[in-house]
Amino acid sequence: MKKKILVSAIILITALTSPSFTQKLSAQNYYDDRTYVEVTGTAELKIKPDMIYMSIQLNESDFKNKSLDEVETSMFKGLKSLGINLDKQLTVNDLASNYKKYFLRGKDPVISKSYQLLVYSASSAGSVISKLQDLDISKISITKIDNSKMEEYKNQAGIMAMKNAKNKAESLAGAIGQKILEAYSIRDYGVTNSNNRDRNVMMLTRAKTESSPTADIPELEFQDIIINYSVGVKFRLF
Repeated sequence: MKKKILVSAIILITALTSPSFTQKLSAQNYYDDRTYVEVTGTAELKIKPDMIYMSIQLNESDFKNKSLDEVETSMFKGLKSLGINLDKQLTVNDLASNYKKYFLRGKDPVISKSYQLLVYSASSAGSVISKLQDLDISKISITKIDNSKMEEYKNQAGIMAMKNAKNKAESLAGAIGQKILEAYSIRDYGVTNSNNRDRNVMMLTRAKTESSPTADIPELEFQDIIINYSVGVKFRLF
């Protein structure tokens, strides 16, 4: 038994150190390490926002002869008249406390309340602004825009980036009379930039004047959300 094991070991070592095996291993290493093309695939996808987040700030000191509760009730009625579902689209920003008191030096405390409102189109946002201005509520800002199918669009952009990488690799390989085989290394860099989503898009603090007590519904238009996607891919050549 020992002799058989010894003979098998000698045969295995001889096979591993034979010129033909070494030549094949060397050729394989050369094939893996040298005969490839590495490219970066990119894609840009523009989509329309269908989720618009608005901030509404109520300060009791901004309203004469009205309590914050009265202003709040009027705001609720106004938003409902626009078809807004208050339970689903309106939330209080400070969940720990409905009201905040700000103490200014030498003055009475200022009671304030802040809301976040979600609307689904630029026209709806314009209608909200107009309605709230009619109620003397002017501290309104648009804080974020998004799309309800963002993840689907990201996947679509990733596929586009991979196709772009393949086209680049084929073009480069063709320039030297070669073709690409399979991709053996893929680095997913993902979304490198998605503008206008997580920063203030537009600030609106318009106050009504005596000469213009009412305002027309503003025509708002938001920039497209731009998804930039990139991947790094290595393709074998032959």
